[in-house]
Amino acid sequence: AAQPALRVSVDGVVCHVSFTAPPAPSAGVLVNPDGSGQSSRAIPLSTLVRVSYTPPELVLVSVHVATAAACFGTASPRVDSSRTVVRVLPESQGEAPAWAAALCNAADVLQEPQRHWLAIANPVSGNRQSVVTFHDIVLPVLLAAGHTAELRVTDGPGHAIELASTTGDAFGGIICCGGDGLIFEVQAGNLRHQRLPLVAIPTGSDNSLATSLQVRTPFLASLTAIKGQAIALDVCAIHPWPQGGVLQQPPLAFSLCCSGIGFVSDVLEDVARHRWMGRSRTLFCGAKKILSSVSSYPCSLTYTPRNGPTEPCLLPDGKDCPSCPALNAGRRRQPKQHSDDDREQRCSFDRFASVTVGVHRARNRAVARKGAMFPGGHFSDGCLELLAANHVPWLRFVSLVARVSLDGCSHATLPGVMYKKCAQVVLERNDVDEGQAWNLAVDGELLPQKTRRVVFEANPGLATIHGLSPSLRPLLGAYEQGQSFAAKAEEALTCCTVGCCSLLESMCLTPTQRPMDDLVIV
Repeated sequence: AAQPALRVSVDGVVCHVSFTAPPAPSAGVLVNPDGSGQSSRAIPLSTLVRVSYTPPELVLVSVHVATAAACFGTASPRVDSSRTVVRVLPESQGEAPAWAAALCNAADVLQEPQRHWLAIANPVSGNRQSVVTFHDIVLPVLLAAGHTAELRVTDGPGHAIELASTTGDAFGGIICCGGDGLIFEVQAGNLRHQRLPLVAIPTGSDNSLATSLQVRTPFLASLTAIKGQAIALDVCAIHPWPQGGVLQQPPLAFSLCCSGIGFVSDVLEDVARHRWMGRSRTLFCGAKKILSSVSSYPCSLTYTPRNGPTEPCLLPDGKDCPSCPALNAGRRRQPKQHSDDDREQRCSFDRFASVTVGVHRARNRAVARKGAMFPGGHFSDGCLELLAANHVPWLRFVSLVARVSLDGCSHATLPGVMYKKCAQVVLERNDVDEGQAWNLAVDGELLPQKTRRVVFEANPGLATIHGLSPSLRPLLGAYEQGQSFAAKAEEALTCCTVGCCSLLESMCLTPTQRPMDDLVIV
């Protein structure tokens, strides 16, 4: 409902200023002149970044993406800000402080001292536009809201770990301008220090974490730094093989998205040789690997199951998710009580085409809008998501990859595919040759050291990241509307791929190859 209006003066014209709070479709501030013939002015709450009232002046600052013509044809759009100053008339000055506070609450604008951000950019990620994106989009949004930022550019692998671990006490958060690999390094250094909140700016090749949060554009991601919702995010700690039954500290790595061996690590190994292709290299190398051959690896898989939610997470929609109790970094999760059924179990498969462990749904820009790696993944449910594919026929593996893109659900029920929610996962290579080891993929990067035995362990609520708030939902709706044709075309192509694979599989496989009883848990 619209809030009571204030009587103000704008450039000598007496006006009424009011606002409508979300979830109203037209949520925004309306400046309506009293006189006839004067046009009213609307400011959307989604782009309002600063509200200040110093009697008798009320200042409203909003941001918007400049048009292509205003950018003189540059490759990166630019962000401009507009400042609206109104003079509150004496009869409304008593109501103005409460009115301004209510507007800040509706627009998710924090009434606290502005932050000083540390921005870390990977200059070679994606299309090599991370530094340009920071100066043209991220920094103008921060300055319009009264925030400040210091930019540090990485100069090679591992440099972001050093930058994030030596932040000192001067920063209130870290902005990551890059892809999942940069966030992986930043979080590794961040966990050694103050565990500052993170903001993911999607400028990489595969922006799985940002896409899972539905923060699909750098402009929307920049706004989450100002008015986003703080989300406590589970972290997967990856340990070497325990000595004497005790996990070794510190872990090899921390994962905020997904990690594993097999198909994913094979593709990333090829991606490292095709960085000149930019964002297209991951899709190209994945298709190349599928069309050539999908390798299988001999290993034993042991996991500790954990009961967890199976319905989709509502956090990206700006709503409270009942399955994610730790929404705020300051609210610590109470330890869950688990039943006796949560005992260690072993999968009877002895060869795997892919084993992937994640901490949320793990969506990325290469799949359709509904696509996801883990159907029941949540940001803060205290569970790991385990997806393991047996050494299945080639057509079935193509169908698996296509179904991940199609609906993010049906692939988990395919024959030879196992999907579980776990507290811990143990992988051990069991071939005869002790010299053989895995390439371990973590958040889009390959670990420098190979391993034969590895343990994945859930760490609930260990990281904090900024996601969408209710006031930012209209911007997401506008983005999805603009992408509707591309999404429908991609979904139609994926449906055709799944249908063709299923038909060919039923024609080519013998009846003894079709049953699902090859999946046995002992």
